[in-house]
Amino acid sequence: MNNLVVKKTGFSLKKMFVLSLLILSIVLSLTSCKTTDKVQGKWYAQNMAEQDLVIEFNENSVTIKGKEYETKQIAAGFKNDIRYYGFELDGKTYSVIFPDKEHKEVAFFMLPDDKDNLLKGKIIYIMDRENKPNYSEYLKKYTKK
Repeated sequence: MNNLVVKKTGFSLKKMFVLSLLILSIVLSLTSCKTTDKVQGKWYAQNMAEQDLVIEFNENSVTIKGKEYETKQIAAGFKNDIRYYGFELDGKTYSVIFPDKEHKEVAFFMLPDDKDNLLKGKIIYIMDRENKPNYSEYLKKYTKK
């Protein structure tokens, strides 16, 4: 009869689980700071005063009116069929939301009222990847009354 002998390695299942979680969290924290490719690139934009400009998001920065700012993506998610991303920029929290899931080329650049609700706040720029947007027309088309 064969006797099975198990050597103790010093690693319990609990320790392996904790170590795995630690490694996973480190990997996620290193990759989550980059701006998502859903936002990266050149956007035509217009503000409330109907001034046109170009905004360009890169991996770790955004250029607005020719000035480059370092960014850090801090959130991403869906709420009420709206995709959103949160960013830290110049010491403040901003969000980029996609108000219509059918039109992924249209987004709002917002200053949220609260860090816990990135979908509610002041729309600073309305952005479009393909065409110069009209702030008031897009606002009527993509927001609820």
